[in-house]
Amino acid sequence: MLSEEGLMHLKLLKNLIQQFWRCNARIINEELLNAPFDMFKMNIIIYDKFEILIEYDRSIIGISIKIDNNFINLRKLTDKETIKGFESSEKDSILHNFKILDDVLKAM
Repeated sequence: MLSEEGLMHLKLLKNLIQQFWRCNARIINEELLNAPFDMFKMNIIIYDKFEILIEYDRSIIGISIKIDNNFINLRKLTDKETIKGFESSEKDSILHNFKILDDVLKAM
């Protein structure tokens, strides 16, 4: 079960996905992990082509792209600076990382 903070971040992510990509993204799986702290995973499809894994672990958000049946962290696919750590779950940081993700996807 997620805490209030975890639920807030889950809702924020869903809203920002909708806001950023509109009809070009859809959530295909959402998994609340059975852990003594806030953890969840979310798979989304963007542009009907790319599968993205968003992982949330105690207020830290990671983004990975599925390439050849493996998820590769966004940081390994770009020279642009992504926001990491606890700052990664702040609204402006999520939008910043989504912009980098979108740029990487459009270049693939």
